[in-house]
Amino acid sequence: MAKNNTTQPAAEEKNKPILQFSVLCDGVAKQANKPVFIGVFSNFVRTGVIAQFFIANRWIYGKGTFKQKIAIKDPDLQKTVAEVPEREFVLKEELNGADIINGFVNVNFEKSGVYWVEILLDNKIVMSYPLPVYEQQK
Repeated sequence: MAKNNTTQPAAEEKNKPILQFSVLCDGVAKQANKPVFIGVFSNFVRTGVIAQFFIANRWIYGKGTFKQKIAIKDPDLQKTVAEVPEREFVLKEELNGADIINGFVNVNFEKSGVYWVEILLDNKIVMSYPLPVYEQQK
């Protein structure tokens, strides 16, 4: 009986990466190929429109092509206040990382409370963290 020696093409190798960090900040610069975070924060001290801020994420220890998305939910988790479209990134080796800088412009935090930043990888939440917004002190 003859053996069939045909080989199937290998499926694309894909090892899911981990999120090394997610940083809320006023800006991001590069110095010697390293990110420099300007004005790192964990809350907003007033409600209303925030002109600009950034969320910087680093994905590491994975291999393959992935899609990241970020959404900011209101305190009731009913409404998306802001989101960035999916961004595709490729990790060719597990030791190389991908830094993704996401800019947000004119986001309106209508009321005080705890908003939630959701980080998604391939449409699955991998991290969710609080973003308190306080009533402006007069």
